[in-house]
Amino acid sequence: MAEIHERLYVNVPFSRAPRYFEEFIRAHQAGQLSLSSGIELRTPIPGQIEMKKTVQVTFREVADPGHLVDRTELEWHPVDGSPVPTFSGSIVISADENHSMCCMTLEGMYEPPLGKLGSIFDAIVGNKVARDTARRLLDSIAEDMERSHRLAFAAKAS
Repeated sequence: MAEIHERLYVNVPFSRAPRYFEEFIRAHQAGQLSLSSGIELRTPIPGQIEMKKTVQVTFREVADPGHLVDRTELEWHPVDGSPVPTFSGSIVISADENHSMCCMTLEGMYEPPLGKLGSIFDAIVGNKVARDTARRLLDSIAEDMERSHRLAFAAKAS
């Protein structure tokens, strides 16, 4: 099993972050979204190898009213059947030190496909692609949340 742990601070107050995150999930096909990710590899052979994958992301909210964080489980699966791992984990939204921003943390596990050969591939490239996918997902959510926050303040100001 391989582990992914990515964190991103979002310029949205923690008090509003859960609502914006829920809006993001609802806006993406009832909790599903497609996300393309890739990595460019430079080889000693002239030219470059570019590896891209598209994953389908599915979200499941986890009710946990007694805690000061919001946790949403997620999975992603390759869309095209390529030998990339299926990921299972969660996104936790928590407050920064003064609650003026929020922090999204994505963490989870995946099993590299193809047995021992997959482990070698994962060590060379696969883990980079998985981390890139996680980062793109967090970036996409953050951009949407920050846009929603700007629009909410623009509407309030007018």
